[in-house]
Amino acid sequence: MSSQRQGRRKTKYLCRKRRRKGLKARKVKATFPPYEMPYTPRDDQLPFHQSSAPIRYLRGGVGAGKTIAGAAEAIQLSYDNRPADGMLIAPTWNILTRVSLREFQKLAKPWIMAENKQEKWMEMCWGAKVFYASADNPFSLEGSNLGWAWLDEPRYMRRESWNITNARVRGHFPRKSIILTSTPSMGWLYDEFGDCSQDEDREDFLIRTADNFYIDVDPFLARLKKSYSEAVYRQYVNAEYGVIEGAVFPTFSTDIHVQHDLEMLGYPVLAALDPGYRKPSSMFMQVFPWCHRHNVPDCLHVIGEINPDDTPTSQLAPMMRQLCARSNWDCTTCYVDPAANARSVQTGIRDVDIMEHKDNKFICEWTTDPACRDIPNGIEAIRSKILDAGGATSLYIDSHLMGNKRGIINALQMSQYPKRREDTEYKEHPLKDGEFEHSRDALRYAIVNLFDIGASLIGTV
Repeated sequence: MSSQRQGRRKTKYLCRKRRRKGLKARKVKATFPPYEMPYTPRDDQLPFHQSSAPIRYLRGGVGAGKTIAGAAEAIQLSYDNRPADGMLIAPTWNILTRVSLREFQKLAKPWIMAENKQEKWMEMCWGAKVFYASADNPFSLEGSNLGWAWLDEPRYMRRESWNITNARVRGHFPRKSIILTSTPSMGWLYDEFGDCSQDEDREDFLIRTADNFYIDVDPFLARLKKSYSEAVYRQYVNAEYGVIEGAVFPTFSTDIHVQHDLEMLGYPVLAALDPGYRKPSSMFMQVFPWCHRHNVPDCLHVIGEINPDDTPTSQLAPMMRQLCARSNWDCTTCYVDPAANARSVQTGIRDVDIMEHKDNKFICEWTTDPACRDIPNGIEAIRSKILDAGGATSLYIDSHLMGNKRGIINALQMSQYPKRREDTEYKEHPLKDGEFEHSRDALRYAIVNLFDIGASLIGTV
């Protein structure tokens, strides 16, 4: 729909509004207030807004005020570069509509003249269009000619999204610019902005969660300390880059985390499964809202596991049910990889259907939340159970599982990050060694389903 038709519709609406009030209908021309910065920046946010660098990266902790600063600067860029088009980009459509677009529209409401939701653009009263898109498919960003762009939480985007956006912002405009707002990440963001002090075309700005006086900081930080390990607390709260190398779980210790007689008789048992023919893994655990033995909330005790080789799910599921019967466990819920809901290419049967067969009697659960399915987030959730930033431990493994070659104890001890090579992009994924990854994944599926890591790890996203 053209902007002229949108304007006519708004005029007709104002006429109907006068009729309802019993007044004589007359055409009312829509008016808009003069533009001004739509929020008051804090002192640590001001340098980001005042910078003239073509590429600006606002690096901030969770709840530090990144998104509101990014939205306000996006409106400013639209005004300064009028009538050039701009674009808002978020990692997924869900994040775009819940966070980035919502914040932009809240701040820009007085100056939005029209919106076309089908074509995904807004028209500002100064004649510029603002498109919005998700980076799920980076190549969908092709074809745009932009005067500016805002990438919110690009740590969840692929490098292709950055490359394409960087090529789309071009032309001669007063403040041609790309802005990025995100918590730091050791992926392509680090490669691009980890040391940009020597680059004339880009600047890196830092804001910390503790400096945001608009939120109740102390209780918020106390909650985050229970959700994060020490290293990721520095990353997600202080916005520090954390180079991850070596052991994936350096704070795991058999002296602390492996204990005798963890099973509580008669208490419900939960299962977790990483299916596969070659090296599947399953484990059994009990979760206590308050653990009187360790004096911590949400304590997880791993009390059993089965890690056979060359065993399809059709054979593993009965083995899991037999172990439950021998151990007298009340176990029905099993947390699985979302891929277990897909049909096998060879048999056409889903692993979920096998587990839920009347002879096996499991009820499978899995999460579809992208934040929970993200592997680095799941690894961090395990680390925070091993030892959170507040010094509390809420993951323990029964000592009778020591010695299992592919068991969870060896998985936590032996998991490693790949050594970084200069010719490859940095990734926060542990090595896929074919041995220990399956037990580690089974534990990850359980933790991301049992505990609300989506809110704690993503923060405002």
